[in-house]
Amino acid sequence: MKKRNKVIKISVITIMVLLLVTAIHVILIVDTTPVDNGNIELTRVDFNSKLEPAVANPMQTSIRNLPGVTQTLLNVQDGNIVVGYDNTKTSVEDIRSAVESNFPDMSSMFIPTEEDLASSCPVMNRNSVTFKVISTIKNIF
Repeated sequence: MKKRNKVIKISVITIMVLLLVTAIHVILIVDTTPVDNGNIELTRVDFNSKLEPAVANPMQTSIRNLPGVTQTLLNVQDGNIVVGYDNTKTSVEDIRSAVESNFPDMSSMFIPTEEDLASSCPVMNRNSVTFKVISTIKNIF
């Protein structure tokens, strides 16, 4: 009986110590400083034909070099480039006109519908595995 009580006490103490260590770890790694990205927006450039890297890479470089563009993500499978830009330095119209002047008849800007704008991020592919996993997790919690 004494041995069983000792095992229970050691187990409870061990669990409490692990919970305390986990709580301290979470407190230390969580960064609560605000991120200054309130002006960053996303848009998407869709290709009108099959995406070839020989064409897509120069287009991505051209878009990335536009003033105000902060990042680009080339998606060969879906045939598009997702563009992050600072809306105080450039606009979707500036990006669209630059793409159309440099690469005429090869691409078009994605224009989200009202449903896209109301539901979630308009540049995310709703048929992708990532979107389905995130949606499932959101529905659970």
